[in-house]
Amino acid sequence: MKVQETAAGFKNFIKNFIRFIASEILPVTPDVRDGILPPCRIWPNCVSSMASGRLHYIEPTYYNISLSEAVKKVKDVLTSIDRAEIIAERDDYLHFEIRSFVAGFIDNLEFYFDDTKKVLHYRSAARSGFYDFGVNRRRLKRIKADLIGW
Repeated sequence: MKVQETAAGFKNFIKNFIRFIASEILPVTPDVRDGILPPCRIWPNCVSSMASGRLHYIEPTYYNISLSEAVKKVKDVLTSIDRAEIIAERDDYLHFEIRSFVAGFIDNLEFYFDDTKKVLHYRSAARSGFYDFGVNRRRLKRIKADLIGW
C-alpha cells in the first residue's frame, strides 16, 4: 500500500512539475483579459504595473485626458522608438513588438487603459532569454517620462 501511495504521489509531483516548467517555457500570449495583463514569469526579464513583487513591479501612470487622446499620445511616443511595431490595437489596449538593435530579440510591450480609473497599465517582457539587463524597466521609465504632463 505504501509503495502505491508513494508512486502515486511521485507521479502527481512529476505531472505538476511538468506543468510548471511548461508555463515558464511556453510563450505568453500578449493580451488583456478582464482588465488584466498577462503575469510576468519568474524570470527577471519582465516588468508590469500589475505585478505584485518588487522584481517585476513598475508603477502605472494616471491620465486626465480622454481615452482616445491617451491612446494617441502613447502611440505617438511609441512610433518615435526605433524598431517598434504596433501588433494589436483596440479602444483600451495597445500591443507593440520592439526588436533589439544588435541581436534582433523581440520584446512585447503592452498598454492597457483603464478609463474608469484613468490609469494606464504597462507590461514589457522579453520573449526569450532569462535576463534582460534591465532593458524593459529602463524602456518603460523613458516612456513614462515622455507621458508626463498629459
